[in-house]
Amino acid sequence: MNRHMARALLVFAVMASMAVIGRAQSAAPRGSVKGSVTDSGGPVAGSRVVIKSEASSYTATATTDQKGEFTFSDTPVGGVEVKVYDAQGNMLVSGKGNVRFEGDVITLALHVP
Repeated sequence: MNRHMARALLVFAVMASMAVIGRAQSAAPRGSVKGSVTDSGGPVAGSRVVIKSEASSYTATATTDQKGEFTFSDTPVGGVEVKVYDAQGNMLVSGKGNVRFEGDVITLALHVP
Protein backbone atom coordinates (compact mmCIF):
# COMPACT_ATOMS: atom_id res chain seq x y z
CA MET A 1 0.00 0.00 0.00
CA ASN A 2 1.45 3.38 -0.91
CA ARG A 3 1.71 6.30 1.48
CA HIS A 4 -1.16 8.26 -0.06
CA MET A 5 -3.53 5.32 0.30
CA ALA A 6 -2.43 4.77 3.92
CA ARG A 7 -3.02 8.45 4.75
CA ALA A 8 -6.42 8.40 3.10
CA LEU A 9 -7.42 5.34 5.13
CA LEU A 10 -6.16 6.96 8.33
CA VAL A 11 -8.13 10.15 7.67
CA PHE A 12 -11.24 8.09 6.92
CA ALA A 13 -10.84 6.08 10.14
CA VAL A 14 -10.45 9.24 12.24
CA MET A 15 -13.51 10.86 10.66
CA ALA A 16 -15.59 7.71 11.13
CA SER A 17 -14.55 7.54 14.80
CA MET A 18 -15.54 11.18 15.34
CA ALA A 19 -18.95 10.56 13.78
CA VAL A 20 -19.58 7.60 16.09
CA ILE A 21 -18.51 9.61 19.15
CA GLY A 22 -20.76 12.53 18.12
CA ARG A 23 -23.76 10.22 17.75
CA ALA A 24 -23.07 8.62 21.13
CA GLN A 25 -22.92 12.01 22.83
CA SER A 26 -26.07 13.31 21.19
CA ALA A 27 -27.88 10.08 22.02
CA ALA A 28 -27.47 10.70 25.76
CA PRO A 29 -30.86 10.94 27.47
CA ARG A 30 -32.20 14.49 27.70
CA GLY A 31 -35.06 16.28 29.38
CA SER A 32 -36.23 19.82 30.08
CA VAL A 33 -35.99 22.24 32.97
CA LYS A 34 -38.61 24.97 33.15
CA GLY A 35 -39.03 27.50 35.84
CA SER A 36 -40.10 30.87 37.09
CA VAL A 37 -38.42 33.59 39.10
CA THR A 38 -40.47 35.84 41.37
CA ASP A 39 -39.92 38.30 44.18
CA SER A 40 -42.35 40.12 46.49
CA GLY A 41 -43.36 42.35 43.56
CA GLY A 42 -44.17 39.48 41.18
CA PRO A 43 -42.28 38.06 38.18
CA VAL A 44 -38.61 38.95 37.76
CA ALA A 45 -38.11 39.66 34.05
CA GLY A 46 -34.77 40.02 32.25
CA SER A 47 -32.66 38.04 34.71
CA ARG A 48 -29.83 35.79 33.51
CA VAL A 49 -30.40 32.12 34.39
CA VAL A 50 -27.47 29.69 34.33
CA ILE A 51 -27.95 25.93 34.51
CA LYS A 52 -25.16 23.43 35.22
CA SER A 53 -25.26 19.67 35.27
CA GLU A 54 -23.93 18.04 38.41
CA ALA A 55 -22.71 14.98 36.44
CA SER A 56 -21.35 16.42 33.19
CA SER A 57 -19.85 19.56 31.69
CA TYR A 58 -23.25 20.75 30.42
CA THR A 59 -24.00 24.40 31.08
CA ALA A 60 -26.43 26.80 29.41
CA THR A 61 -27.77 30.31 29.86
CA ALA A 62 -31.23 31.79 29.35
CA THR A 63 -33.01 35.03 30.18
CA THR A 64 -36.31 35.23 32.03
CA ASP A 65 -39.21 36.54 29.95
CA GLN A 66 -41.84 39.12 30.99
CA LYS A 67 -43.55 36.47 33.13
CA GLY A 68 -40.24 35.65 34.88
CA GLU A 69 -40.15 32.26 33.13
CA PHE A 70 -37.26 30.33 31.55
CA THR A 71 -36.79 27.00 29.75
CA PHE A 72 -33.84 24.71 29.05
CA SER A 73 -35.04 22.05 26.61
CA ASP A 74 -31.91 19.91 26.07
CA THR A 75 -30.78 19.18 29.62
CA PRO A 76 -28.92 15.90 30.32
CA VAL A 77 -30.51 13.43 32.72
CA GLY A 78 -29.21 13.86 36.27
CA GLY A 79 -28.93 16.55 38.89
CA VAL A 80 -28.87 20.20 37.86
CA GLU A 81 -28.29 23.49 39.63
CA VAL A 82 -29.86 26.73 38.44
CA LYS A 83 -28.60 30.17 39.47
CA VAL A 84 -30.33 33.48 38.72
CA TYR A 85 -28.37 36.73 38.37
CA ASP A 86 -29.40 40.39 38.13
CA ALA A 87 -28.06 42.82 35.50
CA GLN A 88 -25.01 43.61 37.67
CA GLY A 89 -24.06 39.92 37.98
CA ASN A 90 -25.21 39.50 41.58
CA MET A 91 -26.73 36.10 42.32
CA LEU A 92 -30.37 36.52 43.32
CA VAL A 93 -31.43 32.95 44.00
CA SER A 94 -30.48 29.35 43.21
CA GLY A 95 -32.18 26.01 43.15
CA LYS A 96 -31.58 22.35 42.34
CA GLY A 97 -33.53 19.68 40.55
CA ASN A 98 -33.18 16.23 39.03
CA VAL A 99 -34.04 15.27 35.45
CA ARG A 100 -34.89 11.61 36.08
CA PHE A 101 -35.32 10.08 32.59
CA GLU A 102 -35.44 10.80 28.84
CA GLY A 103 -38.17 13.35 28.13
CA ASP A 104 -38.67 14.27 31.79
CA VAL A 105 -39.78 17.88 32.34
CA ILE A 106 -39.12 19.39 35.75
CA THR A 107 -40.31 22.77 36.98
CA LEU A 108 -38.48 24.99 39.46
CA ALA A 109 -40.23 27.87 41.21
CA LEU A 110 -37.51 30.22 42.44
CA HIS A 111 -38.37 33.09 44.77
CA VAL A 112 -35.92 35.93 45.41
CA PRO A 113 -35.88 36.69 49.15
